[in-house]
Amino acid sequence: MLIVSSLVISSIATYPNYFATSLLLKDISESFASTVGVLGLIQSAASMVTLVFALILSALSLKLNARTLLLLGLGSLVASSLGCGLAQSVTMMSVFYALTGVGAAVIMPMGFTLVSQHIAENNRSKVIGWFIAGTTFSGIIGLPIVGFIADRYGWRMAYLGYALPLAVLGLVLSFATIPESHEKGAQGEAKGKMLDNYWLILRNRSACSCLVTAVLVMTAWSAADLYSAAFYRDRFLLSLTATSLLLTTTSLFFTVSSTFSGRFVERFGRKPLAVGAIFIAGLMVVSFTAVPNLYASMASRILASIFVSLFYNAKSNVTLEQVPQLRGTMMSLDQAATGLGGAIGAALGGAVFTLYGYWAIGPIHGLIMVLASLIFKALVIDKAK
Repeated sequence: MLIVSSLVISSIATYPNYFATSLLLKDISESFASTVGVLGLIQSAASMVTLVFALILSALSLKLNARTLLLLGLGSLVASSLGCGLAQSVTMMSVFYALTGVGAAVIMPMGFTLVSQHIAENNRSKVIGWFIAGTTFSGIIGLPIVGFIADRYGWRMAYLGYALPLAVLGLVLSFATIPESHEKGAQGEAKGKMLDNYWLILRNRSACSCLVTAVLVMTAWSAADLYSAAFYRDRFLLSLTATSLLLTTTSLFFTVSSTFSGRFVERFGRKPLAVGAIFIAGLMVVSFTAVPNLYASMASRILASIFVSLFYNAKSNVTLEQVPQLRGTMMSLDQAATGLGGAIGAALGGAVFTLYGYWAIGPIHGLIMVLASLIFKALVIDKAK
């Protein structure tokens, strides 16, 4: 149970820097005599670091075990939080914030790998649900805490007084509770060359289909998530406070659904749940910008978040078992695919909005989710015994 607690805390510690920077971007830019637009580029830089390091991680996972890599990711978050809190220029802020991308690239795939190594398969779905829920729970509790701290003590204390202690706690707990492995490599079994291991995964049709599905789902979901606030404020004239409350509510539903998603996996099966959940989520995304009624749109948005959370648990379970001897590499590639989907989704969403307006974002991206469900249904094999 201590291992599970350390992994959940590590998950919660992954994104506080992101939430703090997003909420306090204006304050930080003013303190550095910069602009929001210029400082906002550090978010893009961190996303690129996540994508690149996720690919590097595939190589590192052949040399270092999952525990060591998890500690590396948490250490990068400690350095990032401390550096951002003490930064004296935009350049320093950019360099230290980029380390958040390293943490994001490492913690999720190595967390999944450690779950597969230390948690019995009959309990694995439940623990994965808790692990995924930690990322959104961080947003639910983080935004109010960050706002409270920054309002009273300044933006720097949001990093030093909230993000830093969480990262340190995750690092200490993981170091103390996760058993040290003497195996060389996150996989524990695979010792081949990196390109050979890539080829072993890429020639596996089912494994590749998992990665393609990850790209498509993140392409759709990142765009829907990114443009939700602006959509509700523009289409339904919601205030900033009301919009924040709505998005916090959707995050809460995502977290609760993730927490209990293991029960749904056990009842319906991993692949059937993944296919059905993302198909329904796609239909909800289609409708949330297309329907003219605010309450119908809100209901669709909340239902979409619930079914996406169910999909992620089921999909992660299936992905873990695609190439069992290369779990670390497989989950690193899955993280890279997710990062690629996020980058594509932001760009595609912007293009759709520019050409057709908000109403088209839901239908176009929702249909991408439906396509992902069909690919998963037709091409992915659930290899669990």
